[in-house]
Amino acid sequence: MQVVRYGPISVGVKIFQTEVVGALFSGISATVLRHTLYSTTRMGMYEIFKEKWTDARVRLLNIGDEKP
Repeated sequence: MQVVRYGPISVGVKIFQTEVVGALFSGISATVLRHTLYSTTRMGMYEIFKEKWTDARVRLLNIGDEKP
């Protein structure tokens, strides 16, 4: 028995032939929402940790054991 493998182009063409063009973009809203949530969370956490780990005297980010 031979296993048939499909690549992303052939899958896209198959969807385009059997569905409508909108089917190719059906999951885009969830993708954009997830990316937006992850990005804003990352940026917010960056600011929080940057303020927490910044040495107020010299305004340098001190993460390791070394002292400036």
